[in-house]
Amino acid sequence: MLNKIAAAHSDKETTIIIKGRFIFDLHPQFRAAYLVGSDQDNRRYTIDMGGVEYIDSSAIGMLLMMREETAATNENITIVKASPTVLKALKMVGFDQLFTIL
Repeated sequence: MLNKIAAAHSDKETTIIIKGRFIFDLHPQFRAAYLVGSDQDNRRYTIDMGGVEYIDSSAIGMLLMMREETAATNENITIVKASPTVLKALKMVGFDQLFTIL
């Protein structure tokens, strides 16, 4: 599967869909996806990880950078559809405290 990021934007919400391996190579695409509209107060972000096969430490860092650069809280960023393996990695680093994970 090709590694890629797709994003959909509305007035107050951004949905980011990640497919393949969530690795450093996706950093420019991921950052561009969340920065659109990031200057709006109370913007909501949904990160769809249903297609993520693997997540590495750089992707963990990218998620933290996103949170910091958008001044979002765990109420504003929701991670959805993570596989059991990806979910385990996210919980191992305490992301269930920093993001809403469904």
